Amino acid sequence: MSAINNAGTVVGAVDGRAVVWNAETGTMRKLRAVPEYPYSVAEAINASGVIVGLAASSSTAHVSRPVRWNLDGTVTLLTSEEGVAATAIGDDDEIAGWRGGMFAQRTPVRLRNGKAIDIKVSSGTGYVTDISGAGVVVGVTQGYRCNCTPHAFVTQGASSTTLTLASTVESGAAAITTDGRRIVGTADGRATVWEHVADTGPHAGWMMGSLGQPRSGWATQPTGMNGSGDLTVGTAHSGSAQIGWVRRGTAFTELDGNRAEPVDVNDGGVIAGYVTATSGAKQPVVWR
Repeated sequence: MSAINNAGTVVGAVDGRAVVWNAETGTMRKLRAVPEYPYSVAEAINASGVIVGLAASSSTAHVSRPVRWNLDGTVTLLTSEEGVAATAIGDDDEIAGWRGGMFAQRTPVRLRNGKAIDIKVSSGTGYVTDISGAGVVVGVTQGYRCNCTPHAFVTQGASSTTLTLASTVESGAAAITTDGRRIVGTADGRATVWEHVADTGPHAGWMMGSLGQPRSGWATQPTGMNGSGDLTVGTAHSGSAQIGWVRRGTAFTELDGNRAEPVDVNDGGVIAGYVTATSGAKQPVVWR
């Protein structure tokens, strides 16, 4: 499972094929196959139900193609360039993702008019995790070219801002609200929120704060947030132990299931993710 929208449609992949689930009935169907690319993954879905992801010749292929599954059931390759993936789509149908290898360094990109357009970030490399309804992109920089620490970034238009405590402190952005004014992620191993305080003036930019912890001393990582920003989901770790959680307002609730791993939540509070079976295999689940 990769994402869920407010209609309760969950997207992801099973056995190397992009699929959608109905969170209410639990029924699953495969998305249309991409000609010449039998392997596919659905990465994101917007409010209208448009889905984006990637397709490749196999799960071990080093190059991929960015794909959009349209509302009429057709599938569109978003660029002729290989080595590109679509990982986020906004409610305005703006799409972003990455260029590079499936197992190598990547550059964050916007996908427009059949082209992958580089997003300029501090390290030169990175990937996109989410996009707002207004086209504000968030993600994580990578340090391949500069041997530097990964950092959360936010990009609106041509400008990119690094979100971190200090250059040596690792951070990452996981999700952004529909209005583009609240970001959740991690900084120095702690669940973190960045609030947009102003567009201009002496206090323009992003104010960072803590989301807290479901258990004291556990490393806490947000993985998803609903569009309005009042629900956040994620995992927490202590040694080999792992729990999943949802944060409503300021209160944490632990999710049922062995090694619960929520990935996204919608405005109705339906959570998509995984639990680990006794066999060790991950099983897709929804929590309500």
